[in-house]
Amino acid sequence: RPPTITPPPPRYENTKTTPSLTESNNTMPEKKDSKHKEGTTKPSILIRFVRHAESRNNQVYRNARRLFKGGTPQFNLAGWTDYVDTHRSSDPHISDPAGTTQADCLGEYLSSRLRNEASVPARFIVSPMRRTLETLLPTLTRLTAAANEDGTTTTAGKDVCEVIVNGFYFESEGCHNRGTPEPGLSPNEITAILSPPLLSPSSISYVGFSSPDHGWYSHGVTNETREESEVRAAKFYLWLLEYLDAQLCRGGGGGAEGEDIFDAGVSCCEETTTTERRTRRTVVLIGHGDFMSLVLKRIMAGFGYAVGEIGRKGRRRRRARDFGQ
Repeated sequence: RPPTITPPPPRYENTKTTPSLTESNNTMPEKKDSKHKEGTTKPSILIRFVRHAESRNNQVYRNARRLFKGGTPQFNLAGWTDYVDTHRSSDPHISDPAGTTQADCLGEYLSSRLRNEASVPARFIVSPMRRTLETLLPTLTRLTAAANEDGTTTTAGKDVCEVIVNGFYFESEGCHNRGTPEPGLSPNEITAILSPPLLSPSSISYVGFSSPDHGWYSHGVTNETREESEVRAAKFYLWLLEYLDAQLCRGGGGGAEGEDIFDAGVSCCEETTTTERRTRRTVVLIGHGDFMSLVLKRIMAGFGYAVGEIGRKGRRRRRARDFGQ
C-alpha cells in the first residue's frame, strides 16, 4: 500500500465521463499514451503472519475436552469449567514438548528463508505475551548464530534482526485470571527474555507501553470484551499500515536504502543478464489465532469491515471512523 506510487493516467481521453459503445462509429476511443508500462517494478514488502506455538493453556483446554467429554452429549460443563479455572494461566509459557518442538521447527524454517531471501535486518513484530516471545526465540538464535559464523553480523551498522514488541497485538480478552487482570510483562522483562540471542538490546523497540517498568496490560480493569478486541484490532491495523508505509517511503528514493523494496514478481531489465541475487525487505508478525483473524478481516475488507455486537445476531458494517480513527 505504497502512498508514493503515481496513479495510472486516465483510461480514456474524455476524463469526465466513461464512453460507451453507443458513441459515434460504435467504437471505443483509443487510450492515451502512458509512460507507465507493464513490467515496471513497484515498491512492496513481503509480510508473513505466524501464530505462536502451542501454549500450556492450549494443553489445558485439550485435556479438559478429553477428560470431560467435550463435544459429546455427555459433556460435563461444571467439571470442564472448574478444571480450566484451576489450571489456566493468564500469560502461559509454550508447552513441552509440543510447543517447544513447533518453535524449533519454525526457527529452522524461517531462518533458512530469511537468510537466503530477506534483506538485513529481518524485521519482526511480536505480541508482548510470553508464548509469542518464546516462539520467536529459536528463530532469533539461529539467525544471529548463522550471522556470527559467516562474519556478517551487521550490515551498515544494523543488527541482523529488529524486533518491535507491540502492546496492542496481544490475544483477545487480554491478561487475566477469572476476570481479574494481570499486568503482563514489562519492557524491561521482555528485553531480558529476548536479549541473549540478539546482538544488542537496542534492536528491540516497544509500542503501546506506558513505561519500561509497567506491563502491557497494566491498564486493564477486567478481561477484554469482544467489541473491545474489535476496536483494538482496528487500531493495530491502522498502526501496521503506517509502519509499512513508512518502510516503503524510506526506500522510495532508491539507492542503498531502498534496494530491498521491490515487487518480487517483476524483474528489472538489467536483471536478465545478471545472476546477482536480490533480497527483499521482509516483516514477520508473530501473534495469536483469534486476534490475528480480526486483523486479517480488516486487511481483506479494507476500511469497511464486519463487527460483532453482543445481543445482536449477525454482523453489521462499520468503518474506522466509527471508532474515532
